[in-house]
Amino acid sequence: MKNHSVNVFWLFAALLLMASCEVVDLTDLHSSNSSQGSTSANAQTLRVNATATEGTISYPVTVYAFAADGSYVASQAIESASGNLSLKLDPGSYRIVALAGTDDITIEEVEGLGSKINVPSQSTTALQMGSANVTITSTPVNAYINMGYMVSGVRFTLSNVPEDATAVSVTVSNVATQMDFSGTPAGNSTTVAPLSYSVSDKVWQSDEIYVMPAKEQKTIFSINITRPDNTETYAYTYPSALVAGTPYYFRGKYTKQEEQQGQSKVVLEGEFSAAVWDDLQTIDFDFGGNDVGTAEGNEYIPSGSIWNGHVVAIAESIDEHNEELLLYSIAEWTDVSSSLPKSSYPNMADSIAKSYIEGDLTGWEIPTKAQVDAIKAIYYAGSGTSLSTLLEQVEGGSVGYWENSGNNTRYLCDGATYSYNFKQFNNVSKAGAGTLYRLRLVKKVKYTY
Repeated sequence: MKNHSVNVFWLFAALLLMASCEVVDLTDLHSSNSSQGSTSANAQTLRVNATATEGTISYPVTVYAFAADGSYVASQAIESASGNLSLKLDPGSYRIVALAGTDDITIEEVEGLGSKINVPSQSTTALQMGSANVTITSTPVNAYINMGYMVSGVRFTLSNVPEDATAVSVTVSNVATQMDFSGTPAGNSTTVAPLSYSVSDKVWQSDEIYVMPAKEQKTIFSINITRPDNTETYAYTYPSALVAGTPYYFRGKYTKQEEQQGQSKVVLEGEFSAAVWDDLQTIDFDFGGNDVGTAEGNEYIPSGSIWNGHVVAIAESIDEHNEELLLYSIAEWTDVSSSLPKSSYPNMADSIAKSYIEGDLTGWEIPTKAQVDAIKAIYYAGSGTSLSTLLEQVEGGSVGYWENSGNNTRYLCDGATYSYNFKQFNNVSKAGAGTLYRLRLVKKVKYTY
């Protein structure tokens, strides 16, 4: 890591010389050890002393001073725990912002608190920020800033992955790509964490990466497994947004199913108290086969209802506070081939299922024959609202099961090798290679209330 300080004269000189460039590397601006700020006779000194007593901070710590109106005034870097900083500032109120762990970030130009800090989708150093409000009067001032992590630490271990896998990676959604000097994240992107195979542990695992969480309710991981004949993708939805300052350890287990037919606190003397990671969050999950999501709420969800904009076909009680919901997709596809080898597009239904996202839910599947039988039985038993009525409430059209609709209104199921319709006594039957069908998907969610 480079150790630098900022000199305002050279800062503005560098910006003038580089006016044709869009991005200035933050570390390139820290090219001098001299102090910054006013040369007025009324200016007073803002002192910063940083000496680590335990643990580490990612030096340099770069300190920025902003006026009461948010405009940029001066900046300087503390190069090490034994370094110090003195800014000459005119009397007035200031917002002091400190950044550390800045190896990978860039700043186009510092003009005020709203200036954008460009953050990579993943980095190998943990970005830290701290701030304080100070008032300069007629005497020198010492400012004290507690540094906090602006990123989450994320690592993965996947077990039971097929032995013929040649590459494995995890795509992480809801990653911010910018923030401003108030610490507000912006942008929404994805990042890919590559995994390597551990022969001794027989698992695929990643190094820890640092990502800045975007403002989203949930985090979606796409697990990509490259095998000799194709690449398989499985989605896992973590039902919360990642939290900055928290390390996460995601442990996934491949469970392909065949259907039936913390760290200690760091204190620095003087200005800075180093950021402290919250307790490690270890999350275990299964992927492959049926992808079961998780959700929480305040009340029981019945079969034949609308939940968060999704159609609940079946709700089965697990215990006093848990249900398994079977959702039926709002979207309907027409002219879909079966998956039989001689069909025109045998991978069509599977591709639709893997790419479908409803709201923030991924991991949708082609229904099994057992699920189709249960959906039909529960509605014909009169225990829920008509499926078509529910779908119409969420602008999902209606299913074709009326008596006068004919026998050709059929939907694919069981891996797109069978088909069904909603006539009460019409059984599931083998799909044909030359016939096109409709398709609706299902999604299982474990719901806690």
